[in-house]
Amino acid sequence: LRELGLAMVGGAFGEVTLTEGEWKTTFGVRADLWVPAGGFSPTAPAAEKGSAIATADPRLTTRRDWAFASFEFGLGLMHQAPSWLVTIPVLESIALQQGVQELARADATIALKISSFDSLSLHVFGAGISRSIEFSPFDEDFLQLINQVDERVARKRTSGWLGGGEIRLKLGGSTNWSGELSYSFLHSSRLATFSRFDTNGLPTGDATEWVPWQHRQAHQVRALANITLPLNWNIRIAGTLSSGPPMVGGLFSQQQRQGTDSLTGASRWVPMDRDVSTDAQLYVRADLRVSKTWHPTGSSDIEMFLDVANLSASQPTGTRYVTNGTILSTDVARSPLPPIPVLGVDVRL
Repeated sequence: LRELGLAMVGGAFGEVTLTEGEWKTTFGVRADLWVPAGGFSPTAPAAEKGSAIATADPRLTTRRDWAFASFEFGLGLMHQAPSWLVTIPVLESIALQQGVQELARADATIALKISSFDSLSLHVFGAGISRSIEFSPFDEDFLQLINQVDERVARKRTSGWLGGGEIRLKLGGSTNWSGELSYSFLHSSRLATFSRFDTNGLPTGDATEWVPWQHRQAHQVRALANITLPLNWNIRIAGTLSSGPPMVGGLFSQQQRQGTDSLTGASRWVPMDRDVSTDAQLYVRADLRVSKTWHPTGSSDIEMFLDVANLSASQPTGTRYVTNGTILSTDVARSPLPPIPVLGVDVRL
C-alpha cells in the first residue's frame, strides 16, 4: 500500500499595527509547514517520501478613515495548497506532493458612507502567479491525476496573472432587512501547455501559450437580500448573472470546428485549440440560506443553517455539436444542475 492521502499542515501568524496621524499601518507574516504523504513517516520507502515545504507570507496594509469614507491598500505574498474545483479532502492531501501555489498580490479599497445604513465601495486587485496547481474531477484525465502521472500533472502546473475589481452598493433599510447590488470583473491568464489538433481531429503536438484561465467568468452581476424574522430566524437569497467560462473542456464543453473524418472524408466536428476557443453564454444562478440562531450566553452563538446552492433549473455549459449524416449543426448545451442542500451548525464562542 502507498501512503497517498496522509498529510500534515501547520501554521502560525503574527502582526504589528502602527498609527501615524490618521494612517494605520499593519505588518503581518504567516508561516506554514506543509508535509505531504510520506514526508514524516519512517516506514515509507525513500523514493515515496514527500519533501516538507516551509513558506512565509508577509503582508503590509495601510488604512485611513474619514467621517464619510475610508481607503485601504495592501501588498502581500500568498501560498496555498493545490486547488481542486470540488473540495475532496483525500485528494487535497495527495496533491501536496506537487508542492504549493504561490502568488504576489496587491489590492486597494475605497468605501463611501452614503447614510447610516447604506454604503458604496470600489475594490481593485491584481496578482502575479509564479506557481499555480489546479485540478478538477471533471477533467478527462482525472484518474491519471489521482495517481500522480507525471506528464498529466505537469500540465496542471502553470504560471500567470490576474486582475479585476468590484463595485458594491450595500443597502440596509432597517434592522430587519439588508441587501447588496454588485458588479465584478475578473480576467486571469495562464501560461499553459495544451494539445493542438489538425483538421482530422488528431493531436499534432503540444504548444505552450497564454490562455484564459479555465474557470474564468469575466463578468458577474449579483443581487442579495437578507431578511431577519422573529425568533432569530434569517433568510438570505442571492441571484447572480455570470458570463460563461472558456469552452476548453472539463466542467464545460469543448469548443469544436468543422473538420474531416480521416477515414471516410466526411465532415465532422474536431476540437478547437485552447488558445482560440471562445466563451460560453451568460447564465443565471440563485442560492438560498435559511438559518436559526441561539444565544446561550452573552459571548456565544449557535447557528443552525440550511444552504441550497443553485436553485436555477439549468445552466448553459457551452455548445452542443450535432452530426446528422453529412450535416453539422449546433445548439445550446444545457446541463441539469439540481439544487444542492447543505445542513450545518456553527458554534461561536
